[in-house]
Order: sequence, then structure tokens, then C-alpha cells
Amino acid sequence: MRVAGLAALGVFLLLSAAFLYLERTGAIKLKPGGITQSLRLLIASRYNPFRMEHIALKRALQDLDQLFASFERVHPDISFYLGAEGYAKLKEDSREELRSAADKSERIALRRFAAVLVRTAAAIGDGHTLIAWKYMPDITDPARELPPFALERRDGRFYITAAPDADMLGKELLSINGVPIGDIARDMLPYISGETDHYRLMGFARNLGGWWILSGRFERTPELELSLKGKDGRTHTKRLAQLKVREYSSMRKLKPAASGKNADLRLFEKEKVAWLDYRGFDASKEALGELDALFERIKASGYKDLVIDIRGNGGGSTDAGEFIFARITDKPYRQISRMDLRISPEAVRDNPGLEKYRNRMGENVRIDFPLEKPQERPGNYFGGRVTVLIGPETFSSAAAFAVTFRDFRMGELIGEETGGIPSCFGEIAYMSLKNSGIEYTISKKRFYGPMNKPDDDKHGVRPDIPLTEARLRPHKGSAQSFVLAHLSRSQKP
Repeated sequence: MRVAGLAALGVFLLLSAAFLYLERTGAIKLKPGGITQSLRLLIASRYNPFRMEHIALKRALQDLDQLFASFERVHPDISFYLGAEGYAKLKEDSREELRSAADKSERIALRRFAAVLVRTAAAIGDGHTLIAWKYMPDITDPARELPPFALERRDGRFYITAAPDADMLGKELLSINGVPIGDIARDMLPYISGETDHYRLMGFARNLGGWWILSGRFERTPELELSLKGKDGRTHTKRLAQLKVREYSSMRKLKPAASGKNADLRLFEKEKVAWLDYRGFDASKEALGELDALFERIKASGYKDLVIDIRGNGGGSTDAGEFIFARITDKPYRQISRMDLRISPEAVRDNPGLEKYRNRMGENVRIDFPLEKPQERPGNYFGGRVTVLIGPETFSSAAAFAVTFRDFRMGELIGEETGGIPSCFGEIAYMSLKNSGIEYTISKKRFYGPMNKPDDDKHGVRPDIPLTEARLRPHKGSAQSFVLAHLSRSQKP
């Protein structure tokens, strides 16, 4: 019975691989999603006996050409950050790097090929235009080694959030094998897509395992010496062996997890503060219904202070931002002052309403947005003081929400500079390379901030009150404790 099952699985994998090969060569066309996506996931899984470890130089160069052609076809201004000469040099350098990476058999290791692609996309300087390839080693692979810790970045420093030794949790990581962690992170910045180094450094900490594998910096280094700093200010070293894939996966599961909900509400009775943890700008009917119910609870509490915490919010739809603004302001505002949309086959594919622009293929269409006053106040409108918490993970639509809140003076911003910038590229097209199957995304639009200020395309939204180490020290490093104390001190009787 087991043999028959394995034989059936083998036949299915062969047929699946054949279908995907025929699709990539153009012999057949499969509809996106559904079975096609399932087949892709299965073929990419660790059970795939044909997993690609190398790619022929010729096919790699074809994929690179496809990548640049799609950049130029889909993106509203692909050379915005690099300039025309810089972009032309990027194309030339990327091709040369692939040629130099090939072995005598004219093959390139897939990980090296992916590294070139990742760095190429990151050089564009747009946090939405990126290579989505993730190397997932077999969980039983005895050769692969991963870091014996997970990190987060706060106030410009890196802190341990998971480790085999619980004593390490919460401590600041200063160096690995004598190399400052800041230097290690900065060496990886060219591989991380984002508009600012602030956001890229956060991305380094969030996806440490992936960058660890991609860089290969600590390969064949079984033991690491970590320099750590505790909350008492004392430093000490700790030697730890690197982890196998299974051990690393288990360790990651020890990290504190969110509730799984898109939004949670906490009511602090002593301080009379409602605290809305909002993790994603989800504009689905179900998500907005849940958010509406939370505003009902906020209204029923009678509290006069509302904190909207979007520090860990990577964005979503600005429609969700509109839903919240309708419940906290009745003054005219806008989240975007202008939008440039590149008309491409991909843009029309994703939005059939753009068919009317088909005769402008390859051009940018400009759309301006006037100030709009919200409709009549809903029953769960909150008329008290609103404070918004922001941080490096506040990106895309979440950053748009933060800058709108700032520009129209709706309340105080507390935290750290956002990872996303007010004037940015976004709304992505999903793509995949024909030969390698590596997936990537490209921005289809450029958005301009609500007031379109001169520096809106240079840095993130900065807080009115930065959460510095000095401010947090009396509160034992707790942002929540600081914010509650700050609001309590300034509450009106």
C-alpha cells in the first residue's frame, strides 16, 4: 500500500512538473491561482526530487533580461532613485556578475543567482519592488546552519527575541565573533528592498535566517561568540553552536506570537485609555466588521483617550484607513494628493477597469485627489484624543495613515520613524521568472503624500515624541508604560 502511494505521488510530481514546464515554455496556458498555485507550491517543496540547485548561465541571463524588461514595462519610474545612468550601470553590472559566477560548465549555483537578483531588485530603492525567492533548506539537511537566536530592532539597537537559552532573551546583541552586529547588518543592506536604511535594518532583523543563508558569512563556523549587554548595562560573552534547520524552526516558535487577529482592543481602566493594536490595513468585509465592533466597544467604554498602535503594521489597503478616519475625524483630509499609474498589460490584467487606457500602454496616467470631508459621523464615532504609535515596521498604507494623521494634525505621533515614506511606489504586480520560477513583485503606481512636502520621498514619518532609550529607561523599556503615563499626566480633569 505504501509503495503504491509513493508511486502515485511520483507520477503526480512528474505530471505536475511537466504541466509547469509546458506553461513556462508557452505550450499551454494555466489560469492563475487554484491548482496552478498548488502545483507551484508542491514543486517548490522539499519533497520535489527535481529541486533546482543550479541554473545554466544562458537561462539565468534570460531570466535577468525578463526581470529588467518587466521593470521597465510595469514600474512608473524605475530609475527614480538611481537615475538613468545608474540604472543602465545596474543592468550591466548584474549581467557581468552572473557571467563571473558561472563555473566551467556554464552553470551558476541557484543561491548565488538568487543573491544577484535580490541585490538587483533592492538597488531600485523601492520597498515594494523585490525578489520574493526564499531558500528553504530541507529540515533534515545536516549541512545547513542557522543563527542560535532571533532578533528585533528597537531604537537603533538589536535585541534577542528567541534563543535556546532563556537568559539571553531581551538582551542587546553587540557583536558576533568580534564583528559589530551593526556592521553585519549594514553589509546586508544592498540585498534588502526598501526606501530607507531604517526600514532595511528592520528587515534584516525580521528575516535574519534568510539573510544568514543568502550571505553565507558564517558558513563552516560551527560555534559563534556573542557579545551581549543586559538591562543592567553589563556586557558579557556567550559561546553557542549554530543550529540545524529543525532546531532553528523550533526556536522560532518560542517567540511571543500575536493573537492571530488583525486587530485587538485593550482597555486600561486605571488610565482610562483604549488601546487598539492594529496589525494590517485589511479592507475585507469581515475585517472591517470586526474593526467596527471594536469601535463600538471603545465608544461604550466612555474613555477619552484612544491609542492606535500601528508599530507592527506593514500596510494593506488605504480603504481600511478611510474606515478608521471616518471614526476619529470630521475635518477634510486626504491620504494621497496624487497618483501616477503605469499602464501595462499587468496593470490591465489586475484591474479590468483600466481597459479604457489600453491605447496609452507604456504611459503614466496622472490622477489628482482633492480634499474630502468624511460623511456623516457613524454611531461609534470617537470624539476624544487620539494618539498613534509608529515604528520601523510601519510601512505602505500604514505609513500613509501616519502621514495623514500628522499632516492634518489629528493628534500626537509617538514611537520611531516609519519604515515607509509618504511619497512612494506601491500596489504591486506579482510576477515569476520563466526559467527559474523565482517570484518577484513590481510597483505599478507612485503615490504622493497628502500635502506633497519636499522631503516626503526622502525619509519616513517622524514621531512628535520619539521613544528613545532615555525616555523608556524609567519605564523599564516598556513603550506601553511610557505612553500610558504620558497620557495620564496630560489628561484633562
